[in-house]
Amino acid sequence: MNRLPPHYIELERVYARTLGQGVRSLAVAAAESGEGVTLLAGALAQRNELAGRSTLLVYFPQAPETDSSPAPAPESVSDFGTLPSCIRRSSDGHATLVGPICWDENLALRNSSHVAERIETWLESFDAIIFDTPPLNTRNGGQVPAESICAACEGTLVVVLACRTPAASISA
Repeated sequence: MNRLPPHYIELERVYARTLGQGVRSLAVAAAESGEGVTLLAGALAQRNELAGRSTLLVYFPQAPETDSSPAPAPESVSDFGTLPSCIRRSSDGHATLVGPICWDENLALRNSSHVAERIETWLESFDAIIFDTPPLNTRNGGQVPAESICAACEGTLVVVLACRTPAASISA
């Protein structure tokens, strides 16, 4: 996996305008997959840890394409909202939580107020929450919509790649 060093000036600029200004919940999104969301979210989590702030990085894995045989959850539905039983520490020091795999929690997280409740719970244990969201233009109906996550967060970053992201993918 590629890594973005925390001393990059571009990263520092993004950090200074978001987490550095006190944003406590941040969604990182892109129109399509492969545009660098995971790279940026991980780098921001690492940078925030270097500033002495505890950080939870939440990933949402790709959901199954159909609902005929949902993947079993490694934890119970309620465990996704509790800490620390379902979090892991990364080598960079921040905590990592893999989003829901079970369908019940996936459906609940389609409601931004449910996401906001989760954020409030997690902020009792962490200084900041960073979400690595699914693509905004996902065609997978089983995925947690990025819009639900973005609406519940204090801030949202949209990653756009020059000469790669079509303007139509990010307009409206």
